[in-house]
Amino acid sequence: MERSAAHDQNDSFEILAEVNNDDTFHDFIGAQLKKRSFSINLYIAFLFILIWVLISIFISKFTEHSSMELFFYQIGFGIFFGLLLIPLHEILHGLYLKILGCISVDFEWDILKFRFSCFSDRFVMSKKEFHRFLLAPFIFITISLLLLACFFSQYEVLLLSMLLMHSSMCAGDFALVNFSSKLNRNLLFIYYDSKVKKTVFQADK
Repeated sequence: MERSAAHDQNDSFEILAEVNNDDTFHDFIGAQLKKRSFSINLYIAFLFILIWVLISIFISKFTEHSSMELFFYQIGFGIFFGLLLIPLHEILHGLYLKILGCISVDFEWDILKFRFSCFSDRFVMSKKEFHRFLLAPFIFITISLLLLACFFSQYEVLLLSMLLMHSSMCAGDFALVNFSSKLNRNLLFIYYDSKVKKTVFQADK
């Protein structure tokens, strides 16, 4: 597949949609989370399961009259360390781009607006590659934290809190998966245009 985005200069391709990577992206996420699909339902169910598990642990410790201080310490540190997973999350996005053969990977950080992104300018991906690019950090970090929680049960609240924090920050990735899944074309090409800060979805006419 041609990796350079020359599709916009080819009459055999048409732009199906564009998603802005600006202040409106949070509205885009909210709209996609309301458009229920298998991926969105699975994502929301996973978040609720994590919350339910943490509440169950809390109730168990409360009824057993265990010390609650350690529980809340682990919750607090879990949230903090969960935020520190953001750089790792973006690096994993970048590693997947490298696996696809991308030469140049760039990162954008806007801490005040809490917006972080990894991209390769005008590097073309198929729909499947785009989905794997989006979900690779979520899958890797989720599996890693769950395994650690199984082997180090004394820190399960810390690790599950980190997982809940990280998973909640993956809403944008799942929103883009949901959006692109609904573009009903057999051949779909996706790339990011850094000049206009847009993810472009194209297909052959």
